[in-house]
Amino acid sequence: MSTAPGRRGQGLARTTGSAAVAHALAAGLRPQWRARATRSRQVALALGFREFGTRLSIGPG
Repeated sequence: MSTAPGRRGQGLARTTGSAAVAHALAAGLRPQWRARATRSRQVALALGFREFGTRLSIGPG
């Protein structure tokens, strides 16, 4: 998800993420959170996710 710069720090990502996780759990799914951005990782940790691994992406050039 992405939050507009002027709306950051209001808990919108945490609220939206929490609702998405609850919806997934209610459907019998196992939620996963994949993030590149530091802020997104912070939200995931705040929601109770644990870092399991990392992924390295390398582009040409």
